[in-house]
Amino acid sequence: MAQAISASTKRLSINSSVLTKWARRTVFYILLLAFWQVLASLAIWPDYLFPGPLAVFNSLVNGFQNGLYLQSTFASLQRLAVGYIIALVVGMVLGLLI
Repeated sequence: MAQAISASTKRLSINSSVLTKWARRTVFYILLLAFWQVLASLAIWPDYLFPGPLAVFNSLVNGFQNGLYLQSTFASLQRLAVGYIIALVVGMVLGLLI
């Protein structure tokens, strides 16, 4: 009986330590975002150099709504494919010559 209580207490302490760890991390990131917003609100630097998290989030949403990110991702994938093909051709030619 004592072992069952000990095992359940051990499990509870492990779960509470994991919960405490995640709670501390969550609070840290919330405080970090709040500090960032306050610092951006003070307008020490221009908005184009140091935008607040709300401005960044609005820009992110706007980019998804306009389809800008999809177009940019497609262009990047095209460049990646072209670079890979060029490297493949150059590598094959050099491999055959050596």
